[in-house]
Amino acid sequence: LKLLPALSVLEIESNALTGNPWPTLTKIPSLTILKISHNDFSGEIPAGIVSLVNIQDLRVSDNMFSGELPSILGTMTQLETLFVNGNSFSGALPKELGDVNLKDFKANSNQFEGPIPEELFRNTGLSILRLDNNQFSGQLNAAVGDLVDLVDLGVGGNNLTGNLPFTIFGLNKLETLALNDNSFRGQLRDAFDFFGGLESIDVRNNELTGLLPASLFDVPTLRFAYFSNNTFVGAIPPNYASPPLLHGLYLDGNGIGGTVPPINVNQLGNLMEFLLQDNEIGGIMPDSLCELTEDALGILWADCAPPDS
Repeated sequence: LKLLPALSVLEIESNALTGNPWPTLTKIPSLTILKISHNDFSGEIPAGIVSLVNIQDLRVSDNMFSGELPSILGTMTQLETLFVNGNSFSGALPKELGDVNLKDFKANSNQFEGPIPEELFRNTGLSILRLDNNQFSGQLNAAVGDLVDLVDLGVGGNNLTGNLPFTIFGLNKLETLALNDNSFRGQLRDAFDFFGGLESIDVRNNELTGLLPASLFDVPTLRFAYFSNNTFVGAIPPNYASPPLLHGLYLDGNGIGGTVPPINVNQLGNLMEFLLQDNEIGGIMPDSLCELTEDALGILWADCAPPDS
């Protein structure tokens, strides 16, 4: 490969390649796109990666790389896409990544730890930010609200704490929001009025409380809403059946009370799963909802049988 001095694009993804590729790859400074994901490569990313001065798209996902990400990545100002997910990288994310101009960054499913560096949010052109399934701790910085072009935000499966920053509700281009499996607490703001394209929200397995946000169910694109295993209270919002594309609604493991509101004809026609167990809900299930089990609804964790007379 080093005999190809004009090589610009190298894509060798989804093979069974092994060994440490960096001694060879760092000798090809002409590369602008390097995709080596889904192999069995190992080793650490060396500081010598800085020789790839033209690199714009770097994808090393789903290999066996380890060690810390080198801070020298912060000098690679052409870099727009960086995928390092699905490896065994550890340590802190280098704050120098805030000096790049990233558009898409995936670092999920590694062993990163410590706080998510505030400097990362200086990449205000980010559309994808996946940091889930690591060991990040501390609070989610309010500067996340500066990522106004964000479409996909994932910080689930970490050790994050504290209240959700109110600035997150200004990210109205989001399609996917994953905050699950942390220790977030406080209330989930009823502030989804301008989220015109949100498809999935996942806040399960936290310490959130208060009422379910009714404005979320006015989002026409909503497909999945995961609220399981928090301490939400109050009644199910009467408009819960409004999203025409809703596939899954997970309310189990909370303190939700009241009764289940009936639905209108032609509502929830795409619903596949509806979980309500382990709450404080009373009354009986409305016939309009139970009848869905005869058509599309595959799983309804609730009792549709009438009480014994």
